[in-house]
Amino acid sequence: MQEQLIVITFEDVLESKALLKEFENIYLSKVFDLLQLQKSNEEVEIYLITHLADFYHKKSHQIQNLSP
Repeated sequence: MQEQLIVITFEDVLESKALLKEFENIYLSKVFDLLQLQKSNEEVEIYLITHLADFYHKKSHQIQNLSP
């Protein structure tokens, strides 16, 4: 999983490729909800950092469980 994170480019982030697209599909509406509730940019950033770390942690376990 760490290998997948290392090769992510800025273009991948802008175009929401691979696992980033899955993350976006799950959490984008929640970010809009937070902004509508007038949460600060810092609060939204902390939300995203926390959930992105959790998302990749869970995905790494799924990948490891699939490996022989």
